[in-house]
Amino acid sequence: MSAACTAACNAATRWAEGSARSAGWPSSAARRGGWWATAAPPARRRSARAVAPAALFGFGSKPAEQQQQAAPAPAVQSNSPLLIPFTPVQKNADYSLRLYSAYTAAECEYERRDEGFLLLGSYMSGNNAADARCRETQPVVMCYPPQGAKRMRIHIVPAGSSDAALPPAPRDPAVTLAVAGGEVVAARQFEGNATKEACERCLAQLKAALARDGLQLAEAEAGGFFRLAQYGPLHSLSTRVNEIWLAVKL
Repeated sequence: MSAACTAACNAATRWAEGSARSAGWPSSAARRGGWWATAAPPARRRSARAVAPAALFGFGSKPAEQQQQAAPAPAVQSNSPLLIPFTPVQKNADYSLRLYSAYTAAECEYERRDEGFLLLGSYMSGNNAADARCRETQPVVMCYPPQGAKRMRIHIVPAGSSDAALPPAPRDPAVTLAVAGGEVVAARQFEGNATKEACERCLAQLKAALARDGLQLAEAEAGGFFRLAQYGPLHSLSTRVNEIWLAVKL
């Protein structure tokens, strides 16, 4: 090998060794000594913009107080069901006392519950003088007089309006509008199918609890009237949460 070739090879070797050292790699002598196989790789520099896993998954990045302050306010769900407006008065293990404000309702007579659901659901879906849809509200209330026809009732709030808005007139003569509420109601809850037996059992338990606490029934309830309130989708016949309602005197 000529002197020029030898000099070129040595220069290339020195350049490679220098590049390896600047990159943090071991020298050729160190590699021959076995250090290459056992040493840990050099630490990689973290970019200033790198995001720690804790910041991505929400642990260890910020105190809980700061996270709560930084979190955006939850959006209002305009399509969530509205409850009939009431003010809680008292609650114990046997019943809840509620002061129900006056509210507008649509109601109809019915023999079978599915018939009532269809009539009221049709009105709320736009079968009315304004072709207007109504907000979903809960509960559906079934009224049971000691004599006469049963009636089904639901709170009516036209979509895009407040509770105080007047509802449109029904097209179906079987559906009428009424003002309900303005009373104190004792409600006792039970779950499962609202059969005649289950309603009568819950009604008897509620009456016994009210008598024990010295509360008098309102005039209609003293004569045998009661209401069944059901919470759940109007068009569904699935199992719902139920309440027996009795108006009381205070």
